[in-house]
Amino acid sequence: MEAEVVDDLDVVGIGSEVEKELRELVASGLSPFDALGAGTTSAADFLGLPDVGRVVVGARADLLVLRGNPLVDIQQARRIDGIVTRGAWRRIAP
Repeated sequence: MEAEVVDDLDVVGIGSEVEKELRELVASGLSPFDALGAGTTSAADFLGLPDVGRVVVGARADLLVLRGNPLVDIQQARRIDGIVTRGAWRRIAP
């Protein structure tokens, strides 16, 4: 399978804003795990969207693939390698 390379400033812009919010949540006392959950599973639950915000059978397959581990350093959430959306891999240009 060949990856599609995408140079999409909207994706980069969204990623940097999300990473900033995650840093602020961690700075306010949440663990990186809880901060990531607040932006995914908890947000989807609040909005009544049971098929998003989680990785389970039957849920939408929209994922960010990161180059680092945000559980160790939340700033790694900014290092996006690619996106899986609707089951298709899209690599983000470095």
